[in-house]
Amino acid sequence: MRERVALLVVAVSLAAGACKPANEGARAPQVTPETARGGEPAPAVPFEVRATSTEVLWFWFDERGAAHSATMVDNIPPDRRAMVRVDPTRPELRAAGWVYLADLRTPDARGVFPARAVRSEELSQQLMAMAGAQGPQGAPPNAEPGAQAHAGGDPHGQPQGAGVIIYGASWCHACHDAAAWLREHHVAFVEKDIEQDPAAHAEMMDKARRANVPTGSIPIIDVRGRVMVGFSAPDLERALAGG
Repeated sequence: MRERVALLVVAVSLAAGACKPANEGARAPQVTPETARGGEPAPAVPFEVRATSTEVLWFWFDERGAAHSATMVDNIPPDRRAMVRVDPTRPELRAAGWVYLADLRTPDARGVFPARAVRSEELSQQLMAMAGAQGPQGAPPNAEPGAQAHAGGDPHGQPQGAGVIIYGASWCHACHDAAAWLREHHVAFVEKDIEQDPAAHAEMMDKARRANVPTGSIPIIDVRGRVMVGFSAPDLERALAGG
């Protein structure tokens, strides 16, 4: 199912520099339950979370805030199950700007795990703080305050004629690393958040399908028509050189 592997935001990948699994563990990161803000309450989770759920993707977080995918609850380290992101594969079940978190330690009598919605920006900021990152939401780690999430080195908007597009998400460390490398090498690029922009997600999926590359992890980078998965400085340099 293409949608199942498309939700990314970070399934297992062999690509270097991708947001992918690793064997690490300690305490789970803590995100407090979402409360109403500006009169807007957190949306209800529109599905039940069970160990047998098949139309979802599971993402657990290590002590550094890195996301790791799992295909089933049993594959999630027991000490990391207190806070697991659950992404539904059906687009109509997602809520723009929100993510669903579940506590997979103990289900109720019906086999349903407790779940809640939190703002995606709050989860992202918490994970970036765990990684020791500084700077505004959506900006690369240690970026200057004026940096724009979707402007490759241009604080006023997307650079004209940019030949590189990074498809990623605000919490993806490898995505920020790729953006930082391009800035350091003065390469114009556009950054697209596939979680916040459905059109960017669809665009990325179409390119990946035509290029026959996996969509299980991010970033996915389009270098002048050459589509690559993950961030590797040597590979990116070769792609920019036309190699």
